[in-house]
Amino acid sequence: MSHVRQQIREALKAVLKGLPITQDRVFVNRVDPILKGTVPALTIRTGNDQKTEVITMGKPALVARQVDVFVTAYAVGDEVDDQLDDICIEVEKTIASNSTLSGLVKNIEYMESEHDLERSEKLKGIRENGFQCIYFIQEDDPETALN
Repeated sequence: MSHVRQQIREALKAVLKGLPITQDRVFVNRVDPILKGTVPALTIRTGNDQKTEVITMGKPALVARQVDVFVTAYAVGDEVDDQLDDICIEVEKTIASNSTLSGLVKNIEYMESEHDLERSEKLKGIRENGFQCIYFIQEDDPETALN
């Protein structure tokens, strides 16, 4: 099995794969699809993961955890801002309609967005979208989500 964080990344990849603009160019973890020449594209990574609440007092305790998930859109070209916004529309709508990732998490919701632009031979754009996931585990079993 794998940590619930990894399961969340893989579930998001499955949900986001096949969107009209990015199609199957969805990568998990810290890759740079621009360097691979596969844009427009998405990457998915997890950030901070923290215990937010102890649900049961016995040992092992049932705990609620919150993990930050980042879905980053990559685009190149003259209309890079518009393309990034179009990608983000697809991502936000898709995640909103799959807010439990088929029962893996209690909830996933949009939190923030950060934009980065770089000029080189082509105009490169990156927009990182932050989402917050709430999930439950027994504290001694980080591989099994309980919802």
